[in-house]
Amino acid sequence: MKNKPIMLIHISFIILVLSSIVYLYLSLAERPRETPSLGNFTATGTYAIDSENLLVSINNKNLDVFLPVIKTPEEPLLAEPVGWLQEDYLKIANALSMFVWNESLDGWSIYRMDFQASCREVQNGFNWADFYFYKEISIDGKRYYSVRGVFINPEFGYVMWGDNTYSRPIIGWKHIDINALTVTAEEALVKAEEKGGNAVRLSVNNACHVFVEMYPENNSYYDWDVRYEGNVEFLYDADLRSRSHFRIKYK
Repeated sequence: MKNKPIMLIHISFIILVLSSIVYLYLSLAERPRETPSLGNFTATGTYAIDSENLLVSINNKNLDVFLPVIKTPEEPLLAEPVGWLQEDYLKIANALSMFVWNESLDGWSIYRMDFQASCREVQNGFNWADFYFYKEISIDGKRYYSVRGVFINPEFGYVMWGDNTYSRPIIGWKHIDINALTVTAEEALVKAEEKGGNAVRLSVNNACHVFVEMYPENNSYYDWDVRYEGNVEFLYDADLRSRSHFRIKYK
């Protein structure tokens, strides 16, 4: 009888461990086989934009700025970058959401956001931005995520949108709390430059691009990833690659 409490403790511990393993397995099993991407969305569309006047129109509550496009340009339409930053791209993403889905992005969680800049123009904003938003929905009593993607390319004068539905895993996806960020994408780029990014791009004569990404579901952390990528030197020079990736705190 004296060993009974100890035995019960052991049994309880084993049940707890087994429950945790089953919980984790089910969660991983329910994750989408494909990463949310405009390339695998069930519904997509493209609109032309007048990049030089787009923000002014949106600020004036004019959403008739997304025009039908027959073919996306093969060459840049602008001689100089428009200089858009994180806040500008998010404002455009929200306007596009209102235009396509007749709904703002309020109440939607940010799954991922990416920005790209040319190494020759790191001080002039980003060339494009990519966002993915999600919200939990219920279909026939089952929990799903409705996911919407937005790609904005002012240099080539177009935007893309898409949406899809994924099963919701037990644990649920991580999300970006935009209000908790005290370091914006452009500020993360500046910090990466100070940490050695400037030397990296100059070592390849600015023949590269900079990618600024926040993707907590994939990276398992909420900081910014800043990567310098480009010509063949990045492929074959391991030392260069090791010096071209920076993790920047989000606050």
